[in-house]
Amino acid sequence: MHGFPLPCRVLAIGLVAALPMSAGLAQPATPPAPAAKPAAVAQPATGQPAGQLQNQPAGQPLGPERLRLPTSDGVQMVAWYYPVPKNGDAAEQEQPPVVLLVHDLDGSHAAVEPLARALQQRRIAVVAPDLRGHGESVGRLMPAGATEKLEPRQLKKPDFEAMARTGGGRVRDQATIRGDLEAVRGWIKKQGEAGTLDFDRLFVVGSGLGGAVALAWAVDDAKWPPIATGPQGRSVRGLALISPTWTTRGFSIQPALADDVIRRGLPILLVAGTEDRDTLKLFDQLKRQRPGEWYEKRANAPPESAAKGGAMPPSLYLLQLNTPLDRDRLASTIDASGRGNDPATLIAGFMTAVGPKADD
Repeated sequence: MHGFPLPCRVLAIGLVAALPMSAGLAQPATPPAPAAKPAAVAQPATGQPAGQLQNQPAGQPLGPERLRLPTSDGVQMVAWYYPVPKNGDAAEQEQPPVVLLVHDLDGSHAAVEPLARALQQRRIAVVAPDLRGHGESVGRLMPAGATEKLEPRQLKKPDFEAMARTGGGRVRDQATIRGDLEAVRGWIKKQGEAGTLDFDRLFVVGSGLGGAVALAWAVDDAKWPPIATGPQGRSVRGLALISPTWTTRGFSIQPALADDVIRRGLPILLVAGTEDRDTLKLFDQLKRQRPGEWYEKRANAPPESAAKGGAMPPSLYLLQLNTPLDRDRLASTIDASGRGNDPATLIAGFMTAVGPKADD
């Protein structure tokens, strides 16, 4: 994975060399408008390995590939895969880590595509779904054969819960309940089995509502018990949440925050702007549950850390950028100054600091 500038090499405390952030972060450049929708490309059926785009010449941006990933309740999910180009002998390539990137309410993959592209440039593969009712994921097949149209303004608490659900049975690959993120996870797992992606380095990045959905899915993911062939749950190596929302039409993050996997288990990065009080409140709550494992850098303030003198390295990070932007607009901010004070660089640093998943 590429290195990153001095101001952002704060995430490796206890794992790699720790370097301080500057006292005041630069104002990120205004995020670019969402990229135009790419031309249609080959659409692999659910479960097939990624297509031949990875054979393009090195250095050229790849994809995205358009994926069709239906859920168990009939939603015709569409997701977009941003692969990492191969360099040299494919047989000697390390499998890249992968980010499942989840947009905010009223957004789509296009709203966070600048972040997807920036991570892709750092040799991190990305899968960005259009959540149900958003983008191109607007059709649901009904039992009688008719198609119901879904729209963001019509979505209610059960719809948001369905985005994060996984369950039904003891064998995950045969589960009867497969929500939006679970459908994407199944595709990523198959790419791991095919040697295309490193499934042990699966990170989830959620913006706004997407952060709340990511939290809820990570809790359900951890509940899957191991079977004779190995572990089925705890797929997520870490969570990066950008201005996560507390409550959306009755769908709240509170149940997830009460679960041990969120309170004391998963590594978590929180990214906020200067006007985002909810994310600071969330960090303060989680910090009380991880009293010796946190690091924070607020805008225009020196960094603080509980990790001192050989203490356990941080598992919880707060990084506040000096901008009033939040949610998808913050997620898609690119720092034009080259100093790397943007979510893509912070997420890449977090992934480096956390490292690969330990053996179960």
